[in-house]
Amino acid sequence: EGVVLSEKVKNTTDRYTDLVQASDNIGHVLNESRQGLRHLVLTYQDLVSWMENMENRLQRFRIIPVHTEKLLEQMDVLVELNEDIASRSPNVESTVEAGSELMKHISSDEALQLKDKLDS
Repeated sequence: EGVVLSEKVKNTTDRYTDLVQASDNIGHVLNESRQGLRHLVLTYQDLVSWMENMENRLQRFRIIPVHTEKLLEQMDVLVELNEDIASRSPNVESTVEAGSELMKHISSDEALQLKDKLDS
């Protein structure tokens, strides 16, 4: 009887240890997901804010100046804006990658909503 009881206690202890390890693993995955989501939200908000600012700055170039000097000034500013846009490419890629990774772990409806936001 002692051997049987010992085996039962050992089996129960092993199962408990496995549960603790599984719980720790889930906690680790949840923590990584939380950090990834936080990164995504912050970079997405920053990116949207920057894009709105850039759109506002580009709005003033709807009218093309007639005078050469003004046209040259406009071209210089547009070159700077273009460089700023190009420099943001890694931020856009990082945000899209974080969103794509997150979409792998959420429901279909949530993933579609996130995809629509990232695509826009």
